[in-house]
Amino acid sequence: MVSVADALVIPVMVSSLSRMSLGPSSRRVALALAGLVLVGATGACAEGGKITIGEAGEPPTTTSPGGDATTVPDVTSDATTTTTTTVGDGGSATTTVPGGAPGADGAGAPAADEDAIDNSWVASPGEYRGQDGLRVAYNCPAGGTLASLWGTGPFTDDSSVCTAGVFLGLITTEGGGRIVIEIAPGADAYEAGEGHGVAAASYGTWAGSFDIVR
Repeated sequence: MVSVADALVIPVMVSSLSRMSLGPSSRRVALALAGLVLVGATGACAEGGKITIGEAGEPPTTTSPGGDATTVPDVTSDATTTTTTTVGDGGSATTTVPGGAPGADGAGAPAADEDAIDNSWVASPGEYRGQDGLRVAYNCPAGGTLASLWGTGPFTDDSSVCTAGVFLGLITTEGGGRIVIEIAPGADAYEAGEGHGVAAASYGTWAGSFDIVR
């Protein structure tokens, strides 16, 4: 393809050709060839009365004789958001499509009524006992250490929330993450179990519990 710098010289070439002592047929052929070179240099093509012009790496833009335009941004596999804007006789419309998966910061996690003050790996929700249905978010820090856990769900309310998250495979000690729990009434018994390398102990009657919201 002809470079943009070369394309800037083409109008001068066309002007010179029009002044040269060429026969009518030869002049028309020369001007036609210069026009084709100009089209190739700008990356333009004509189709159905519309001209599409675009540089490499830019979103294609189609312009009609009336001046209306439709712009479609380039979409790649790692794009997080794709936006398409259309302008026409009926006005304009914009459509945004989110992309990508929820991030490690807990985006997309269930909503919580409040955030916990203590976010350590030994933190438990005993202070919320009796507030059944309340949802509390814990932001477990990376590089944590497993702590005590009783039950497999529900858990006793003196169990480690972050450890319960690892038990269910929602977070890891290395990466941490956001966990949302829901306060629940006590239970007569809590089962033992093992999950994702975490051993949960059994227990008898306890006055308060919590479940992890997923």
